[in-house]
Amino acid sequence: GDFVTLVNNGSSSNRVDLVFVGDGYTAGEIATTYANHVDAMVSYLFGSPSNPLSRYASYFNVHRVNVVSSQSGADVPQLGISRNTALDATYRYDGTTDRLLYFNTGKANTAVATALTGSAIDVDMRMGIVNESVYGGGGGQWAVYAGGNASALGIAVHEMAHSFAGLADEYFSPGTYTGPEP
Repeated sequence: GDFVTLVNNGSSSNRVDLVFVGDGYTAGEIATTYANHVDAMVSYLFGSPSNPLSRYASYFNVHRVNVVSSQSGADVPQLGISRNTALDATYRYDGTTDRLLYFNTGKANTAVATALTGSAIDVDMRMGIVNESVYGGGGGQWAVYAGGNASALGIAVHEMAHSFAGLADEYFSPGTYTGPEP
């Protein structure tokens, strides 16, 4: 896959380099659906004074890595749906949680490293967009979310808090994590 720099505010040495990678976007969807999903998130994060990171916008560079999948979408094991995607995105990533949407981080890291070879871009923040409309996301090394869902922007910020800021969830129901923030 190749990459496009969407925002360049300076050298990677003193900027946060935010990199997007997508899964479940076919060749015909990269310049349309995928680009629109990324652009919507960038506008949401940095586009107006009320947005989450707008006052820090000049400290960020934003890059979009284009990864082409053979089929659109993600696996949905609970419905018996299996799709051929570049990063193996799947719901129920842990085997039980319906809305836990994630992908193979090894494949994502390889795609990004290959695309950025020789660019001097030092990735600080990783966001993965899956070409799906069903609510879902997951945090970890990558903040992953369903780009076509009506709540995509909120899901992405939530997952970004896990992935970039290292925050844990604070759900108040039996069986949830109750320890300190990592």
